Amino acid sequence: MPVSALSQSVRWEGQASVWGIANDTDSINAQFATRYITGLDISRQLGSSVSVDAYVSANAYLESRFDHGYLSRGSEEVSDVELYRCYVRLALSNADLRIGLQRLNFGSAVLLRPLRWFDGLDPRDPIGFSDGVYGALLRVFFNNNANVWLWGLYGNDEVKGWEVFPTKERRGEWGGRIQYPVYTGELAFTYHHRAFDISSLVRPGLPIPSDLPTESRYAFDMRWDIEIGFWTEIVIVDRSGDWPLNRWQRFINVGADYTIGIGNGIRVTGEYFEIGEPPEPFSSSNPAQVVAGSIDYVLGIADGVRCILYRDMKRRDSYTFLAWTHTLDNWQFSINGFWNPLASFLNYDSGSMMAGKGIQITTTFNH
Repeated sequence: MPVSALSQSVRWEGQASVWGIANDTDSINAQFATRYITGLDISRQLGSSVSVDAYVSANAYLESRFDHGYLSRGSEEVSDVELYRCYVRLALSNADLRIGLQRLNFGSAVLLRPLRWFDGLDPRDPIGFSDGVYGALLRVFFNNNANVWLWGLYGNDEVKGWEVFPTKERRGEWGGRIQYPVYTGELAFTYHHRAFDISSLVRPGLPIPSDLPTESRYAFDMRWDIEIGFWTEIVIVDRSGDWPLNRWQRFINVGADYTIGIGNGIRVTGEYFEIGEPPEPFSSSNPAQVVAGSIDYVLGIADGVRCILYRDMKRRDSYTFLAWTHTLDNWQFSINGFWNPLASFLNYDSGSMMAGKGIQITTTFNH
């Protein structure tokens, strides 16, 4: 008689990182920071095609910022310990359900992502740090590689992704995604709905409108690999209700990548990105336009270099990022140089130390 062995495994892992940044903005600014992310992964096999696992991790960080201006000197220190991931997952042969604090991301764009709705990934970050969202995610997979995602979010009161205003407190968000294979690639349609808080727009003393504004996001994206990789992402945002600003917002990204057969292979990536507020979803507008590109080259088993360039076509600003990474067993060392404007269009640069010209040195240990 066949017997299924029910096994349980427990795994502890962690990542410790230390970095320093210095730039030459109006005064000389420097930042020293350390972060330790530690997590416990518990999994149990319930049968040949059913398993349950739970993962919980914490993020402990300390950041110190120093301002050495000619007229003033000061420092600022921030530290905290908070949950980083905390979820339970039920996995079947053709579906999985994940509930809790988790990372939720999708799409093919790399450098400027219209579908960056729920994560905080920065392509220039050697650690790949990103906050998560609280919610439930169900994914169903089919034999032809098509898949369906359904999610419901709750308790995420801070702005995330491209959001300008946070989700209304004690209000849920929901959405879904369908991915379908076509030829050598796939097409996908994504939808998300939420109510958001505009209290920051209301003057003190005035009543907040009772008709909460809502936001519906509609997205189409595709990726094909025919000699070169090619993708596009299009997002249309429809804001309704008592909303004083423009109703429509539109994001467009078109990109491609190719590996040139020189040496160990030079991977080249290019993207065109625009964001605008047209009077109608498909009418013309005066969008902000950005061209981005990256070059990646592996020097050997342990070393790699990367260059990322952004060009804001309207403001005529350029952003340059150079990185060298060395990996040794569980250790990773990186030296990054940047040359950016003082004010950035990149939404993940809000309050960032990567303004002006400067350097960042990062050491990471994984266990």
